Amino acid sequence: MRRCWFLFAIPALVAAGCGGSSHTSGPTTTPSGSTQAQPPLRVYGTYTTSFTGNEHFGPPGHTLPTGTPNSGLWELTLGPGKAEFYNSFNGQTFPLGASTRITARDLVVGGDKTCPHLYPDHVIAGVYAYQLSGRTLTFREVRDTCLDRAATLTLHPWHRK
Repeated sequence: MRRCWFLFAIPALVAAGCGGSSHTSGPTTTPSGSTQAQPPLRVYGTYTTSFTGNEHFGPPGHTLPTGTPNSGLWELTLGPGKAEFYNSFNGQTFPLGASTRITARDLVVGGDKTCPHLYPDHVIAGVYAYQLSGRTLTFREVRDTCLDRAATLTLHPWHRK
């Protein structure tokens, strides 16, 4: 009977070890050592949208003139270290702002003193929540003092090229 104890002990030990743990270790660390949530790679790419030139944007008393943003096809390119617009109306490519960071949920654009601002003496970084559904990317302004940028990002959905 002394030799039979292992018949009961081994299954008990195996059962205890197989249960796993529901404890998580917290945020994961990226190769660079950062713990910030990284954007899903699927958000990177080139998107297009069109403006008619008849859009109106801005709070009462501070609306952008009709035709702003410029009419025509626009492209938005997002990638590691890259976020820029291309406007077919004037053939120009330009960055969204002084610096841009894309997280898992937000697009953060550095304050840009050259952008038409609601409050020219109070330039802040623009923050936009984004959602990618299939091939359609939409933005919701969280905060920004740059009306042009806010209008261009939020008035119409963007479609993957």
